[in-house]
Amino acid sequence: MVTSDFICPATTLHTTPGNPEFRGSVRVWNLNRREIVRTITTPGAGTIDVKLIPHDSQRRGFTAAMLNDHLYLLDTQRGTAEPVFDFSTIAAGGWPQLMRITEDGRRLFIR
Repeated sequence: MVTSDFICPATTLHTTPGNPEFRGSVRVWNLNRREIVRTITTPGAGTIDVKLIPHDSQRRGFTAAMLNDHLYLLDTQRGTAEPVFDFSTIAAGGWPQLMRITEDGRRLFIR
């Protein structure tokens, strides 16, 4: 299982001074043991969604960083995030957020 770290929850409370702290990381979990296996850090912040590629033998996935408008290909085994697309090349301030991937893993839709 993978989850994304969008924001530091403590920075959204009035008890913590300063602005919200957006994060750019993905957690890879061993769900049976309920533990985080590794954290993958992206150069961009605001990773609000993450999707694994169905039936991918390498267990890869995608996440998008809202604050730098990049899509990243994740290697959950090696713990790497490689930028594969820059949304700012097609729209100013695209803020990629929600992702859907087809069951065969051939198409990725981003809104």
